[in-house]
This record gives sequence, structure tokens and C-alpha cells, in this order.
Amino acid sequence: MRNVILYSAITIDGYIAKKNGNLDWLYEFDKSNNEASDIFTEFYNKIDTTLIGNNTYRQICESGNIRPYKEKTNYVFSKEFHKNDENVTFVQGNIEQFILDQKKRPGQDIWLVGGGQLNNTFYEIDQIDQIILDIIPVILGEGIPLLSRGNTHQFYKQEFIQSFPSGRVQVRYRKYSR
Repeated sequence: MRNVILYSAITIDGYIAKKNGNLDWLYEFDKSNNEASDIFTEFYNKIDTTLIGNNTYRQICESGNIRPYKEKTNYVFSKEFHKNDENVTFVQGNIEQFILDQKKRPGQDIWLVGGGQLNNTFYEIDQIDQIILDIIPVILGEGIPLLSRGNTHQFYKQEFIQSFPSGRVQVRYRKYSR
């Protein structure tokens, strides 16, 4: 069965973006630290599907990347109707059944790109198998959190941790049952 992996850059204080969705803090950090490319490429080669929230997808497109992850199968989750194109399929309806079906299909792992709302949905339906966090040594003070709500406890075991000269730390966790 394929795994759903939440891979995200995150600030020390737990945010994935500024309140308006802006990621300039991350781009600025990565511009002066070339570690991100190797870290991300290793992960990216192990997935064949992305799951993206509509707000995050729009933010990616507005930043100039009109066809993000074009060599992958991309699903964008939206409450509004959108016409599919050659790069993305828009998903509405029962997310839990959709992801259960995806996990049964043959293929590589699935990247939960996010953002915050979609992360919460997958958390609430207990469909995050692994979490990979690139912790960036930046404090925003406010913004969009990695997860903002939920009433269930899920337990993860640390599988890997690596620190880099820039102060970036990558931590990988895998879900386990208690």
C-alpha cells in the first residue's frame, strides 16, 4: 500500500506560510543555502502523486510556476468546480474514499503538499502515514500553522534527523499504533 507523506518546510514556531500564504521567508532562506535542492530531490524521486489544496495551488501558480510538478499525477482539492487540465485533476467530494482508493493503486508514495486546510483534513481522517519536516530557523510570529485543529491523538516515531550548517533541520516521523 502506498504511503501519504506530509512533507513541508516549517518555521521554528510551527508555521508553513505567512497569513496571506506568502513563502518569501522560505525563498529568501533557500536562496542563500543550497542544501534544499539535494534534500528535496531525494524525496521527490520517491513519489509519483501530489495532493494540493486549492489555495496552495493558486499560490504556487501565482508565484510563476504555472505547471507545478508536471511529471507527477497532481490532484487539487477544491470545494468549487474547476475544469481539469493536462497537469491537474480537481477533486471534490469524499476525500477519505478518494485517498483510500489512491493508496491501493500501484505506484510510488503520495506527497501531501498541503496547505493548512488540506493537512487538517488528512489529519482528521487519519491518513498521514509519514511526516517530513524541514525546520527552517525563522520565526514568523503568526501565519498558517502546519496543523491547527483536531481532536484525535496520533503517534509518530522519529525515523531520521539531520542538521545542516545553515541551521535547517530535517526530521522524519512514521505513524505507529499504540
